[in-house]
Amino acid sequence: MLKQVSITFGSYDILSRLQAQYRDRQLRLVQANNATDSLALVDLSGQDNVFKSGAVYDVKSTAGSAEHTGEVLAFIYIKNLSPDDQKVFNATANEITSSPNLPQELESLYFMKEQKNRGNNVIFSIWDSLSGFNDWLRSPQFARIKGFDTALHDFRTITYSQYHQSDQSN
Repeated sequence: MLKQVSITFGSYDILSRLQAQYRDRQLRLVQANNATDSLALVDLSGQDNVFKSGAVYDVKSTAGSAEHTGEVLAFIYIKNLSPDDQKVFNATANEITSSPNLPQELESLYFMKEQKNRGNNVIFSIWDSLSGFNDWLRSPQFARIKGFDTALHDFRTITYSQYHQSDQSN
């Protein structure tokens, strides 16, 4: 089971150089779906972080496959939970990851904590398609998480798709 996920951001040149340098790792070069120039490199090897900048997350619970081949990577960030809200969030996360009824297009689901700031919760998921992720956001299963979608909790969703060099516009 994956215990850690790392992510860093940068230009295609820098990220592809890192990808070549660490060929032994499961590194995914992805592009934000809402920006054509926002690239990220996600380390799904579970090994110690090798990036000089970016973020490192510890996996707290997981569901689904360990293959990580899906086209879409989604990050949902939830911050500033009160101690009581954090307990509810943790229970919800454990309930979802232990459910036998995961969405069909969901490959992997991880509930994580940022290493540098333990108050930052992240729901990381890998999907076959963006439409599968968007369907899940409207599902009854996601409704309990949706309750944390407030400005106070700085609730943000960022989706990435697999980057292909032909996507590069120069």
